[in-house]
Amino acid sequence: MPQAVARGPADARTGIRSNVFLNATIVAAGTSAQVRVRNISKRGALVDGSRLPSEGSLVHLKRGSLSAFGEIAWRTQTQCGIRFADPVDVPLWVRRVEQAGQDRVDRMIHLARGNLVPDPAQDIAERAEDSVARVSADLCKACELLAEVPAFVEQSGELLKLDAIAQRLVNLLKSPSGP
Repeated sequence: MPQAVARGPADARTGIRSNVFLNATIVAAGTSAQVRVRNISKRGALVDGSRLPSEGSLVHLKRGSLSAFGEIAWRTQTQCGIRFADPVDVPLWVRRVEQAGQDRVDRMIHLARGNLVPDPAQDIAERAEDSVARVSADLCKACELLAEVPAFVEQSGELLKLDAIAQRLVNLLKSPSGP
């Protein structure tokens, strides 16, 4: 766990921030919670979630194989700012990760946006290849794609619930006992 994060002139929020909507896990004092990274810069991130650590807590933010240590600089009921102990590689954090079943997810989003009906025969054939890992990857990708539709995000609190379910599946797949 890192030491307290140094504050100083370089601490000002002058860096370029990338507005994103990324799944991540925040770990503090031995507990973890699923969060969404809403924006990120080399020196910090804005995250939202329902179980956030208190201001001043030392934290570990994780997204896939990426991680950053830092401190909660401020907190509201559903959002907090993390000041990173060391600069992060923003392009690496925001890079789109291609997942298994990408074509299927893209097609589903395209159909949903156009109010079109999918071809059941094709969906049944694809289901034969399903596994919990593939379903989990498809669900995560669908959440990411839906998060890119501003009108959907603004009007649907269900996206965060769906994303939490996706993260639970990811965590189950990572556990030693499996799904």
